Amino acid sequence: MSSALNAFVSYCTLEGIRPDFFRIRDFERVSLIDKSIENLEIFEGFSTYVVEGRGCNVNTAKQYGKAVRRIISDNTGYDCKYGHDWSRLERTHSGLLKKYPYKKRRRDPVLIQDLRRLVTLLNLRKYTWAMYWAVTMIVFFGVSRKGDHLPDSPRAFSARHHTTVGDVTFVRIPGGDEMFIKMDEHKTSRVSDKFTQKPFVSADPSNPLCPVRAVRSYMRMAGLIDTEDRMIVEATTPLFRLRNNRTLTGRHYLKFVRVAMLHLGKEPKWYGTHSMRIGGATLAMTCPSGNRETVKMMGFWLSNVMDVYVFPSKGIMRTLSREMLAIKETVLAE
Repeated sequence: MSSALNAFVSYCTLEGIRPDFFRIRDFERVSLIDKSIENLEIFEGFSTYVVEGRGCNVNTAKQYGKAVRRIISDNTGYDCKYGHDWSRLERTHSGLLKKYPYKKRRRDPVLIQDLRRLVTLLNLRKYTWAMYWAVTMIVFFGVSRKGDHLPDSPRAFSARHHTTVGDVTFVRIPGGDEMFIKMDEHKTSRVSDKFTQKPFVSADPSNPLCPVRAVRSYMRMAGLIDTEDRMIVEATTPLFRLRNNRTLTGRHYLKFVRVAMLHLGKEPKWYGTHSMRIGGATLAMTCPSGNRETVKMMGFWLSNVMDVYVFPSKGIMRTLSREMLAIKETVLAE
């Protein structure tokens, strides 16, 4: 949602569109229908700008437009669809689709064995690698979008939408610690607003993959908390920062993921930041408690797109085959 709004602000700036365009103050000089026709033209131009100027596919342009119209309606009280047939915008999208046919982008999942190999290549005593590893553990085991935690650019950072130091809480319990990351504002928070804190549990000390240890170690190294897990900086401080105190961005993390996959002998172009989310969801579905509903809840999915992301597991297929072979007859319902 923040990406869509950033793109729309950029487009309006380039086109010289006033920020208060959608706030109607003078009903005598402009009617709602006239306003609707004007903003239809704006969104036609915005879709073209997103596709041709930013390289997004047409489906992304549609989603961006819907997100921005919803934000405008919520913030101004002005319904962007009032009084006009928007079929012309659909024709614009159809024309763009003919000009720029949709090409399915290959995104392979980062697997649990990839992470086990990767951790042996990183020196986690060094600040940079400790930071990237902490992000990786959160995104993979939290089945998160990178945009839930990292902004697209340093200037785009928002304490409401991205993870801050104050969003992290460690809880000491017998047998291993827990960590909670508060996520009040995220892509689907308007609907799934009852679940705002993602829980993470600590792994056995012999297990190198542990989100709780990874984040705690990084935060202490970065001087964000003391040895008793008490904050020693402002709560609104971005959780992930580079050595120069600049906020870590999604682009920084994308570069890390691709370089990491290259060192693991994989083709970097087949991986992105979403590969962590896909890999985490795929792993979760293979677990005894993993099913469509629990994984959707963990990943804050509202749509059925998760069904496309999750890759089939050979283990699940083998188990299913054995169960099928063990059944001697199939009784149909009458």
